[in-house]
Amino acid sequence: MILGIEVVLGILVFLILAYIAFIVYVNWPNDTPLVKDIRVTQEWTEVDISPALRPTKRVQEINLRIHNFKTDLRPHSFKITLRNGTVIEPEIELYDEYGGKFEMHHSGFVRKNYDDIVFSPGRPTDNKRESRGSGFMVTDDGDIVYSPSKEVTKLSSDRTYTKLRIRSDIPFTCNQVYWRDCNPK
Repeated sequence: MILGIEVVLGILVFLILAYIAFIVYVNWPNDTPLVKDIRVTQEWTEVDISPALRPTKRVQEINLRIHNFKTDLRPHSFKITLRNGTVIEPEIELYDEYGGKFEMHHSGFVRKNYDDIVFSPGRPTDNKRESRGSGFMVTDDGDIVYSPSKEVTKLSSDRTYTKLRIRSDIPFTCNQVYWRDCNPK
C-alpha cells in the first residue's frame, strides 16, 4: 500500500512539473532582436535585418524596450512618456525585399516584468486615446486589457522584410528594438 502512494505521488509530481513546463513553453518569448542600444534621433536611422523576417502568425509587431520605461496607468493613457516626463512619438517604417514601405503605428504596450512599446502595421486612428493595435491599454476602471483593433493589418507572408527605419522628433535611447510574430491567446 505504501508503494502505491509513492507511485501516485510520483505521478502527481510529474504531472505538475509537466504542466509548469508547458505553461513556461507557451509563454516563452519568441522575439527576434533587430538592434540593441540604439540612439533614436530626428534623422532616420536604417537597420538592415538579417536574416530577413517572414510573418508566419496572425499578429506582427515591432516593439521598443527603453530602460526604466513604465506604462502610464492612467485611464485611456496612450502617450509614450519617459521617466523624466518627456513624451515621445517615434516613427517606424518596415521595408520588404522589393522596397515597399509599411508604416508601423503605436498600438499599445507590453506589460510583463518589463514594459515595452508596441508598433503594428496599419492605419492610425484619429483618436490618439484609443488603442490602434494588438497591445494593452488601461480602461476607465484601471484594468489593463488586450486591445485588438480593426485598424491593424497583417503583414503579407508572401514576402520578407529586410530593413527598418526609425526616428523621433525628441531623441531617446532604446535598449532594444525587436520583432514579434505571434498568435495572441
